[in-house]
Amino acid sequence: HALILLTLCFAMQIKTLVSMFREAKVTMFPNLAWHLELVSPVDRKAIVRYTDVASAWNEGREKVKLAERRTKSTAVKDFAPFFDKNAEVGSLVEDDNFNVPRSVIAKKRVSLPPNCRYHVFISHYQSNGADIAQVLQLKLELCGLSVWLDQTVDGNLNNEGMLRGIDEANVYLLLLTKDVLTRPAVRMELAHALAQSKPIQLIHESQTKMAGFASFEHYINSAPADAKHLF
Repeated sequence: HALILLTLCFAMQIKTLVSMFREAKVTMFPNLAWHLELVSPVDRKAIVRYTDVASAWNEGREKVKLAERRTKSTAVKDFAPFFDKNAEVGSLVEDDNFNVPRSVIAKKRVSLPPNCRYHVFISHYQSNGADIAQVLQLKLELCGLSVWLDQTVDGNLNNEGMLRGIDEANVYLLLLTKDVLTRPAVRMELAHALAQSKPIQLIHESQTKMAGFASFEHYINSAPADAKHLF
């Protein structure tokens, strides 16, 4: 069994790991027996099963049973940060729709445009964007898309291999995290995507407490001259 305890300490980072684990279970480990438990932000001794508190939250109940001491209960409202989609720590609710059988996912494959091997090429800065890129890849693949990501692609990862990945992708997606536009590899990839007139999508790390956060002014100032129009 695998068990994860989630607290508000480093909650956004842990939430990212939980998101990756939940989706990996669907795609790679469908028979893995595990459950998720949440630690109350108000009382560290109050630990509940995610499924229990999620049901209580959706049904409007005031109390939920503790995970181990089933005769005792705690307040459902104390777990609001885990269900509020606007919470800074990141809601777990947004991942619930990915809890589907692998057989269903296999049927959701989206057809590729002519001469393309991938729907999306993800360009990012490894130092502060690798975890987000992996979650993004999983989410896109669960929607039936084929994704090029350097951490998971087969074959040579030299400059020629990366540029070929852009050529074979329908859309170039740039993950905006701090200093990403100062990285030589990212600048090379972005320049090639522009030269090939690829559709370009930008995704911004918007959590101000994350190490990868930067304002749009930062990206405008650091963007190459031929890419400033993207911002």
